[in-house]
Parts: sequence; structure tokens; C-alpha cells
Amino acid sequence: MNTQRKYGRTWHYPFSPGTTSDDRINTDYWQDLQTITQLVHTEKLDGENNCLNRYGVFARSHATPTQSAWTYKIRQRWQLLKNDLGNLELFGENLYAVHSIEYRALEQDFYLFAVRCQDMWL
Repeated sequence: MNTQRKYGRTWHYPFSPGTTSDDRINTDYWQDLQTITQLVHTEKLDGENNCLNRYGVFARSHATPTQSAWTYKIRQRWQLLKNDLGNLELFGENLYAVHSIEYRALEQDFYLFAVRCQDMWL
């Protein structure tokens, strides 16, 4: 079933809160910023990367759909969307469980950050 490519790992600033030894750190961020003419800065959330597509809800690996307890709400939402997704893949951050950063008063547990249709990011 591994027909999809997973979302790449996100680079962190050296001063990002909650980073751990397995995170990718961009130590050359200042030089990189100098070469960018237009920059859109977003804050990376610290949760579980999930992908929703017509085949299921996937965690980091797209080998098999996840059945974890902390994706229960996302899988319920997927049941409502699955027949309308077609070739769309919805990537988001699942904040149901606490990771390195504890968020308080979240409006929801899942935040969408990217959409892909086949090989095109929308």
C-alpha cells in the first residue's frame, strides 16, 4: 500500500524551543535567510505528522495506515472525507498527545499545514 511519499522532515532554527537530538537543525539559517527575497515564516508545531489520503490516516511512515489511540479523532474525521479526497493528500500536525511542548487552550487537535495533489504542492 506504500503508494505515497511522506512529507519531508522539517528543519528547525537552533533556538527553536523543544528540539531534541534527533531533530534537523539548520545552523546556517542566517546565511539562508539573506538569500531569500520573499519569506513566509510559519511556526512549526510539535506533534505527530499525519497524512490523510484516500487510503487512510498515516503517521510518519506511509507503509500502513495508523491505528494509534491518539489518532482516533483524526480517523473519525477521515471517515467523513475519504471519498472526496481523490488524489489529494492532507498533511497536518496532530497535537492530541504532549510531545516536547505542551500546548494549552488549542482550538483543535489537528492543524493542516500542506496539501499535495500527486506531485504538486498546492
